[in-house]
Amino acid sequence: RKIFFLKGGEIIETKRIILASTTHGAKRTILSSSSSPTYQIMHAGGGPTTSNDIYLANLFHTIGLGGTYNESSSIKYELWKKLAVNCVINPLTAILNCTNG
Repeated sequence: RKIFFLKGGEIIETKRIILASTTHGAKRTILSSSSSPTYQIMHAGGGPTTSNDIYLANLFHTIGLGGTYNESSSIKYELWKKLAVNCVINPLTAILNCTNG
């Protein structure tokens, strides 16, 4: 997939769209509750990171984020699946006042 930039009806530039999705999670904890609170961000869990760009997938894999390559149609499925799961999990964690991860 590409985005085309037009000027006066002529294509002046094209950009490739790179898609990626991860199941890594993070959570924020309050270390001090003064007037200017201090927070700590902690890695809460890992999983695969998928991209439709082989170079980005290899980079994720090299730095330990479990990068895998999927063709464009497969990554779209992964993104829709993640959206569906988040539509259920995120409201439940807010309603039940619990953490996820």
